[in-house]
Amino acid sequence: RLTVDWSDLHKARAQTNEILTALAEDKQAMTHLLERAREEEDLFDKCEHHRLLDKLVVYDALDRGFRIRVHVSTEDHRDRPHDHR
Repeated sequence: RLTVDWSDLHKARAQTNEILTALAEDKQAMTHLLERAREEEDLFDKCEHHRLLDKLVVYDALDRGFRIRVHVSTEDHRDRPHDHR
């Protein structure tokens, strides 16, 4: 059971980098998470659709300090600067 410790940013970066690298390499797991985001109402309700970008919440564990979102961009949006909440 993983919890991200955001009080130590170097440790948090290492933890999240490990998670995202493993997820990027596991297409079956990524497919499962994307399907869950479509099927589970609590995840689907957190997803956002915009003209140039969709933000899909595929895993939500804010009680443990993290949420995984997948951004699906159009070509027009990929190089635009943007901020995060």
